[in-house]
Amino acid sequence: KDERSNFIIKLRSAAAERTASLSGSDDNATWFAILDSLLLRKSGEYDNASHSQQINFPAGNYKYYKLAINNNKKEPLNILDATSSGISSIIDIRQFFHNNPTPSFSQTDSSGYSLIKVVNDRPYHIGTIKLAISGPWLYKRQAKLFTEIKPALQQTWNSQSHAIITLSSDEFSGYRISFLKSTVFYLLIENGDNPPLKIDSISTELVKRRVIAQLEKGRTYSLLLDNSEATAPDYDLQHFRDRIPESSTINIQNIIALPRETIPVKKPADKWWIWPVIVLLLLLLSILAWKLTADMKGGKDNKAESI
Repeated sequence: KDERSNFIIKLRSAAAERTASLSGSDDNATWFAILDSLLLRKSGEYDNASHSQQINFPAGNYKYYKLAINNNKKEPLNILDATSSGISSIIDIRQFFHNNPTPSFSQTDSSGYSLIKVVNDRPYHIGTIKLAISGPWLYKRQAKLFTEIKPALQQTWNSQSHAIITLSSDEFSGYRISFLKSTVFYLLIENGDNPPLKIDSISTELVKRRVIAQLEKGRTYSLLLDNSEATAPDYDLQHFRDRIPESSTINIQNIIALPRETIPVKKPADKWWIWPVIVLLLLLLSILAWKLTADMKGGKDNKAESI
């Protein structure tokens, strides 16, 4: 059975919304829940005769799927078609990411906003953020990611953010962000008039990096990491990627955390002798001034006697 993780529902345009649930079955008799509640949105462009909505859900391989729409005694929506793009595209994306160790987080809810502080034990590389949210069932809110915050939440919201994402109950694969490397970051969620989201867990992922190098049998190689000023090398080997054989396992021995290089700070030369010299100069200047004053006074007295 083919695995799938989405359906694309095509509906005739209508200014109406409905809640629905999705379940799966292998025998068309016993059904199992997949999504307890999802929202079929109204069309945003009324000039078109139809519009489509993609419904995302955890990957599965049920033989049958059932979409139950709650009309609540209202007229039903006109569903024209239902297709699926399968899961191949998601697999192609997910294989480029690797899970980071689980961070700790704290949530502070205030009027209109929720501030999520996420703390890692070290500054991991982050390319995707995933949140497990248990309530409410339906939500779609804007959130901004910051590496530092201002004294007031409104001031923080209006400041420059690292990324802007839309948290949605229809999203299961996580939220892509531009490259981030930080021990602590903040997620500020704008709740509007809605109750705060209940976040159960947060995880992050990093983009997998591939290194192409010519290694010789019997030799030992070392891989040095965490040089923020390093640039990609320009080797001839990159022009022959199609001739590189399939990947093989390489034994990795000890991973050693190298001590950070410290630049020795030169202590200023000990100039204790400066103060005695200054005192001596002041003393000499005082003596010279005293003698000059005495000579001038003596000259005036001699002149007075001659008169």
